[in-house]
Amino acid sequence: MIGRVHLLACIAIFGALIGSVATSRPGYSQSRAGEPGACLTAEEADLARRINDFRAELDLPPIPLSKSLTTVARRHVIDLNEQQPYLATDARGQPCNGHSWSDQGEWTAVCYTPDHANAPGMWSKPREITGGLYPGNGYENVYSSSAGATAAGAIDSWRASPPHAAAILEEDIWARVDWQAMGVGIGGTYAVLWLGEEADPQGAVPVCPQPDTTGTTTNIIVGEEDAFWLHSTICAILDSFNQGDDRLRRGRSFFDCKP
Repeated sequence: MIGRVHLLACIAIFGALIGSVATSRPGYSQSRAGEPGACLTAEEADLARRINDFRAELDLPPIPLSKSLTTVARRHVIDLNEQQPYLATDARGQPCNGHSWSDQGEWTAVCYTPDHANAPGMWSKPREITGGLYPGNGYENVYSSSAGATAAGAIDSWRASPPHAAAILEEDIWARVDWQAMGVGIGGTYAVLWLGEEADPQGAVPVCPQPDTTGTTTNIIVGEEDAFWLHSTICAILDSFNQGDDRLRRGRSFFDCKP
């Protein structure tokens, strides 16, 4: 009981940072993560490192981080968390899965079905979302966890799944590819990896500067992307507790968490 009180007190502090930006959901699909000036969170950088460490076990070269594919990855994480396109069906009544995209963004909606009939609509997202700046197709691994996505959870899941591991290691149906670009995104309950065969003309995406831990005072400015990650993480934490607790219901209402 005391732990929950402390949790809500911490959430209230986050709320002061997030403000109205965190609950402005229409802005999520308009974000520009991965464009010049953007950077990887520590968790995203960790995921990219773990992917290349996995490849190194088979003496494969590291895949360069891509600004374009990180843009795609970040936007898909937001769309999956906020719009849940995987809950829909296509015109044939076939269920959509986690590679799907909603109709609530600056892209063409696609319902990715188990038979891969609509796959081209997903593969073309790097060209579509970057306005042609990235010249080729992209291919995606998706991971989700109700407790909140992490780099460790994502790579462990993909390593244990032969189709996902094969994509990372250029095996089986991917044996003829030579990945030249990688984008990652983590937020809320989702982590995604995008891979491309073409080098990214936009170049790499840097890792965000780490917080000052020397004890000096640092002014923190929370941008739209940071607000989204905080909002999604807080909602995931609240979801992990007993939903019958009135204080948790008030917390979910305060942060506008989806049911």
